[in-house]
Amino acid sequence: MDEDTGAPVGPARAVVRGVLHVLDALLAFAGFVRPVTQGQRQTWADSISRSVVVRMDLIDRITLPGQR
Repeated sequence: MDEDTGAPVGPARAVVRGVLHVLDALLAFAGFVRPVTQGQRQTWADSISRSVVVRMDLIDRITLPGQR
């Protein structure tokens, strides 16, 4: 999701984010360790593409109240 608006990032930005994950793999996968220490749990690819990963079970609880 877009870090600023909360809207889906769209296919083009999702592809860019995926390509940027190559940066996360450089330097002994340090970019994949970054979410452990970073406040919003973002990899370098997420920060550069200004995206955040959202758990779908949380989205479902918000959008489908009373379903559980």
